[in-house]
Amino acid sequence: MKNLKEFRARLDKIDEQLQDLLNQRASIALEIGKEKCKDKSPVFYCPEREAEILEAVVKRNKGPISDTDLLDIYKKIMAVCLALQSHQT
Repeated sequence: MKNLKEFRARLDKIDEQLQDLLNQRASIALEIGKEKCKDKSPVFYCPEREAEILEAVVKRNKGPISDTDLLDIYKKIMAVCLALQSHQT
């Protein structure tokens, strides 16, 4: 049982780090959104940039999470960040 407790403590620490990093990412996305809002007709969604990010995710992936599952996670992260950007107009 000691090992289980130790593993869970390690997971809790990683979850805390992930949450901090996700919020950092969202903060940067908001800053990008502010820059985009300087245009008269801002375009928040850029499919080319999304494709670049997703391609990089697959190239970096060393598992054990499958490419498909990791892409699903990143698509959700990007959707949340995009929503943050588009709601600041």
